[in-house]
Amino acid sequence: MATTVHLPKVGMTMEEGTLVRWLVPDGAMVEQGTTLFEMETEKVEIEVQSDGAGTLRQLAVEGTRLQPGGIVGCVLAAGESDVPAEVSAAVAAQWSAPPGSDVKPPASADSGGGAAAPPPP
Repeated sequence: MATTVHLPKVGMTMEEGTLVRWLVPDGAMVEQGTTLFEMETEKVEIEVQSDGAGTLRQLAVEGTRLQPGGIVGCVLAAGESDVPAEVSAAVAAQWSAPPGSDVKPPASADSGGGAAAPPPP
């Protein structure tokens, strides 16, 4: 079963965080405890580790800002090749365009894997 990779909440007052840099390439095999990415908040920079073992699929690009708990990736278990539909739907739902914008959600958050485009500033 796939394991989602979330932006963790760091501190009681954290409202959003930024995925600064992926440390593992999309499609790479990871073990539980592998450091996957660096994130920052207004107060701290940390590295985030994998909760599962398998193939990493990046679902957010570097620079993406998300609320705590936002999905940035998925670790596919042995035998899985596609990001589960419910994970793709959750990624699409957490993305929003600025008011009045005609920008569409990232298409690459579909089951084909790969990093999604960051929301516009």
